[in-house]
Amino acid sequence: MLKPEGRPQVNSELCNRCGRCVAVCSLDVLEMGESCPAATGSAPCFRCGHCVAVCPSGAISHPGMNPEHFRQLLPWDEGVTPELLLDLLRKRRSIRSYTDEQVTQEEITRLIEAAVQAPSGLNAQSWHFTIIQDAQRLGKIRRRTLAIYSMLLKMLDSRVSRLMLRMQLGAEALEVLAEARPLLEGILDAQKSGGDRLLWGAPTL
Repeated sequence: MLKPEGRPQVNSELCNRCGRCVAVCSLDVLEMGESCPAATGSAPCFRCGHCVAVCPSGAISHPGMNPEHFRQLLPWDEGVTPELLLDLLRKRRSIRSYTDEQVTQEEITRLIEAAVQAPSGLNAQSWHFTIIQDAQRLGKIRRRTLAIYSMLLKMLDSRVSRLMLRMQLGAEALEVLAEARPLLEGILDAQKSGGDRLLWGAPTL
């Protein structure tokens, strides 16, 4: 769980007293003072960043947040409309047809920047990303995963092993595993003939 770290600070010289920061502070950390808003509320601040984001004059900072992580976004009338956003989501597909060309560090960085925007609750963003591009390590991951798949298929054929899986995974998870059996068998069969239906030859994982 994210621990409180500092409280927002308002620069009275830059503040235009619009009150937006007070309005968006769901924990009432910020309260409107005589001259400008101030973090006088008794609740702890969990660094959601809303107050910093909505301030039109850049008057709010937070000791627990890097100001470089905030950027000016385009207004909706100049950016992506709801229709365009929905169309973009509909176009998302996993093609699984890769070349040997490696993904650049810049591309990886931009993907991670997008991934950290996923909701995390209390703005915890406790994400950890592991990027693997080394062919030997990818091969090791592939071999170990295939070995586990092979072991699971053998366990499904044994009444005793199925009972063990049921106790460890639960009845619902065991049913899902049994339904996935044709998929696992296809992955293993493809590997025997030199195919790769696990990572599909992706240069980056």
